[in-house]
Amino acid sequence: MKEKDRKEFSELLGSYTAQSAGQYIYNLSREDIPHELNKLAQLYHRIYDELKNDYEDIEIFQIFSRVYQEHFTVVDEKIKVKENKQLHSGMLEVA
Repeated sequence: MKEKDRKEFSELLGSYTAQSAGQYIYNLSREDIPHELNKLAQLYHRIYDELKNDYEDIEIFQIFSRVYQEHFTVVDEKIKVKENKQLHSGMLEVA
């Protein structure tokens, strides 16, 4: 990644990368989950939108892009988390 991108997104992702995925999930209450999913949707959308032109040919970004497209959708210019019934076993998991 370019240094400016690395710095910007390291700051945005800091609260997620400071702990393991298991620790992050364990510390959430049931009531927090919808709010946290919406925050993640916004973050995934921003990352995808801002970085796709510079990194679309890089394999790890292609994997990220697949996860983004499989788990989120844009409706009326708003990013939304897809409902469970729209997900299937062939999709990559968000973690």
